[in-house]
Amino acid sequence: MKLYAQVALPLPLYKTFTYRVPSEIQEFIKVGMSVVVPFRQRELRGVVVKLPTQSGVIESRVKNIQEIAYSDFCLSSRYLSFSQRLADYFLIPWGEILELAFPRPLGDLYQKRVKLTEKGQESITIPARKLSAQEKRILEFIRHKDYSLFYLRRKLKEIDVISVVSRLKKKGLVEVFLARKSHPLFTKIEPKSKESHQLSIPFLFGDPASFVSQEIMEKIKSNKARQFYLRGSVEWRQEIYLLLIERLLSQENQVLILVPEISHGTKLVTQLQDRFGEAVVFFHSQLTPKKIWSTWKEVVEGRARIIVGPRSALFLPCPRLALIIVEEEPATSYYQMEKPRYDPRKGAWIRAEEEGAGVVFGGSVPRVETYLRCQKKGFVFSETAKKEANHRVIIDEFISAKELFSPKLKEKLHQAAEDNQQCLLFFNRLGRSFHFFCPNCHQFLKCPDCGKPLLEKAGSKKKVSCPSGHVEYSGPLKCPQCQRQLVKYKEYGIDRVVKEVKKLFPQAKVSEVSSESMISKKKLDRMRRKFINKKIDFLIGTEMILHQPLEETVDMAVALLPEIALELPEFDAGEKMYQSLNKLNQFLSSTSESKLWIQTSLPEHHVFRAFQEGDYEFFYKKELDVRQMMHLPPFFRLIQVFFWGKPMSQLGRESRAFLAYLTKITKIDWVGPNLTFHPQQRRVRGIQLLLRIPSPKFDLLIDKLKDYFRQKNLSPWIRVQG
Repeated sequence: MKLYAQVALPLPLYKTFTYRVPSEIQEFIKVGMSVVVPFRQRELRGVVVKLPTQSGVIESRVKNIQEIAYSDFCLSSRYLSFSQRLADYFLIPWGEILELAFPRPLGDLYQKRVKLTEKGQESITIPARKLSAQEKRILEFIRHKDYSLFYLRRKLKEIDVISVVSRLKKKGLVEVFLARKSHPLFTKIEPKSKESHQLSIPFLFGDPASFVSQEIMEKIKSNKARQFYLRGSVEWRQEIYLLLIERLLSQENQVLILVPEISHGTKLVTQLQDRFGEAVVFFHSQLTPKKIWSTWKEVVEGRARIIVGPRSALFLPCPRLALIIVEEEPATSYYQMEKPRYDPRKGAWIRAEEEGAGVVFGGSVPRVETYLRCQKKGFVFSETAKKEANHRVIIDEFISAKELFSPKLKEKLHQAAEDNQQCLLFFNRLGRSFHFFCPNCHQFLKCPDCGKPLLEKAGSKKKVSCPSGHVEYSGPLKCPQCQRQLVKYKEYGIDRVVKEVKKLFPQAKVSEVSSESMISKKKLDRMRRKFINKKIDFLIGTEMILHQPLEETVDMAVALLPEIALELPEFDAGEKMYQSLNKLNQFLSSTSESKLWIQTSLPEHHVFRAFQEGDYEFFYKKELDVRQMMHLPPFFRLIQVFFWGKPMSQLGRESRAFLAYLTKITKIDWVGPNLTFHPQQRRVRGIQLLLRIPSPKFDLLIDKLKDYFRQKNLSPWIRVQG
């Protein structure tokens, strides 16, 4: 009997490929297995998603599957359904998602290796004068054996291996070739010995955390709800996590805990290991290939009961998954901008539905979309039921085109300096462009087409244009509403803040934290230690500073002109600002004298008022009203489509054909097309469209878009939000 296989390959194409199953492996092959197949002039590893008895294509064009990559394992039907739903939601080719189910050592078929040529052997025997010390070091290292480029880079960290090997290759001393990789040997993770590992005492039942965990378990068992939100402090949330895990482990289940960054998971893993011992594993990309393989085996065979990891851990094939915990759910680093682009917070809910598991989100300031979904289809548990005004927050109204600090703030900073207090100034702008602001209407001059703030054109002091090139103005600029002269925020970047602070306090020790000043992790860690050890008086930073572990070390925190971030063309700008202020508040020391100072020209903005009153519900309702009125998430979904990588004439034809197709589909609004730069590669130009789809119609319309891309064989850059 002829048997065929539809294989999803890790390619930017919205379709599967048909291959013939050889007779010798027909009795072994299953849906969900990883197989090696020929594709054009190379070999690729894909996943079998269907085993039909008819190919549906011309028989002479069908090629054979070469081998089963890993015969002892196949993905479950539940996992395949989850991955397909996630791929459909974020318009990702299915094969690119299924590739993430297998560890990196299993994903790469070939690796680049380096070996000496005959000329290279002679150069070692008879040293050449024209060889550098680095070139000689590499030649000596590979003298008796060939090595992979990855191994050489890991062993010779002090050398730029890629460039040095490239020079040696041009000289004919080394040869770089592709070699088939062998699977790393499985090594079982050894449990810690009892002498060196002592488990901590469990929490006592009967406290509020115990009641919350018990209620969550009861609702999951009764199928009343499968998603929950824990809004409160880290300590309160972790108590509930531990109690939930303890209840589930007694039933031989697995628990997956997602964290936004690897650094967030280190401390959590230590706490879990103190409580549950060797049942905890930490899966992340910085492990060695052998450790990645071993940890993955522990998970898929069910021996690892508690799995902690960043967003990539969502795709681990856990056979007995009962609960997914998404810790620090509001963190912006969860959304993956690299290929494939997806949001693991939405993915966690999709997987929980397919696995019949529960999902618990945790955070002190929830995202509006997640909070709304949990209120409608789940339950929300808050540590404090009523609002509590934050008396340490001071809102200072100040508008000036010349002065950076208000007189009140200057006085407060001088007082802090006299009392030897440490100050943290948050200003989220590098200052490479100038904004134009109306002091009467409290609004920035924006582009009428795309809503982005207009900026001063490079090389001209009299022209103002849209960043996407829609409009351009020249001459005196006036507010379109009140006709008042606009104020130019000149040099309002972090550089100016640093200069002003050094001018006011010439004897103080001032440091800057930004993407330009902190070019390495070591430099950032060194700065953080100096600040914690009281060797820095004023620490001035952009958003990067909010991700540093500075909890309860700051005497005074200042949010300087935060309304600039509120005017960014992002639907969740207000939500991000509320979260930033909350993080700054967590940096304050526990003393009653510590203050969070907000200097703004918009003191009545709902973000600042809600934060000062400690009323998240007020902020949440205001955000919902604004988003519903403006047709933004969670009521609408936003899809950013960017055509690139081809001649501009061809991109123009593709975008026009796509627009013609959109006109045939109802309930889709769009902005564009715009000629602009790539969202991640600023030197690459292309054509962009922004689609807006009502949430109730999203599933139906997204299928039509995917069918269009499949038929046209297109794979544009796509980002789905909401």
